[in-house]
Amino acid sequence: MKEEKAKQEKNSALDDQVNAQKCNPEATIESMAGHLSRRYSGAPGGRQTHRWQTIIDRAFASLERRGIVARHDFSDCMSGGLADIWDEMREFAVARSLVPIGYTFYHAQDTWEASENGELLLAFGSICTTDEAAAEVGRIVCDVLAKHGLDVDWDGAPHTRIQVTFDQKAISCCCEFDSGEEDNDSPHEGRHLVRRFALDPSVALDGSHMVGEFIAAPADLVRVLGYPPSPGDGYKTSGEYAFLADDGTVFALYDWRETTLYWGEEEGVPHPASFWQSDEPVVFYIGGVTHPGEFIRWLSAILAGEMKVPRTERRSEKLTSD
Repeated sequence: MKEEKAKQEKNSALDDQVNAQKCNPEATIESMAGHLSRRYSGAPGGRQTHRWQTIIDRAFASLERRGIVARHDFSDCMSGGLADIWDEMREFAVARSLVPIGYTFYHAQDTWEASENGELLLAFGSICTTDEAAAEVGRIVCDVLAKHGLDVDWDGAPHTRIQVTFDQKAISCCCEFDSGEEDNDSPHEGRHLVRRFALDPSVALDGSHMVGEFIAAPADLVRVLGYPPSPGDGYKTSGEYAFLADDGTVFALYDWRETTLYWGEEEGVPHPASFWQSDEPVVFYIGGVTHPGEFIRWLSAILAGEMKVPRTERRSEKLTSD
């Protein structure tokens, strides 16, 4: 309750500052930076990747270049997403030195609905809390989605969600997708969306947030990737891998509150060294700024032995139990 109340107070204060400055984004970036929250640790996204998520990912990347924070599978429900999206906008502002003009997202329940019936509902809004500003963000979202070949329906009302409809082929699971459409905003026009990744402990993960999860046994990751090059924060995280795609996209893979680093010497909680030698599957978190569908497929293929992992460095020594 205290955390929720504090979040509401922060959001209310930010709204007051924005309105007082007549929605001048440049004037708000300094105050937003002061409210930057730590990496998002809300409800993880779904564990299946559907073709429609890969299709919409490219449109979301375009929206973020226009200053609209776009999040996949964000939170469990609408109320949670609306509460947490302000933290995402603050992170976006600080990471990119660019105050967003608004946001769009769909939550976990929307993911299930879209995967069942091919209809996805998108929430949207503006940093300026007026109906006119929200409607303008809605128009931009619709324009970008339509440009990427998506079937969009919206009545123009600022409080009505945008509906995107996919065909049956698009709601199949775990498919590769080549849109065949050009994105004039993208440095990879017309490229196939399946990217290649390499282990690269030198990449910067600033501005990343939790975008999904991956289930694996720690020992399997060590067998294929080596021991994690980074211990993460050494508290909630005991090990972290960083990956760089051939198009510059960055992802991280890390454990979260799994070891004695966080829980202390409690019964049944493994030390980091024991954890990374365990054959028991656990949920790992994926950090990044885009939907992790292609990364998840690539990592699955790596662990299945279907591909070899490129790397700039492999860490072979075991982690200590300290």
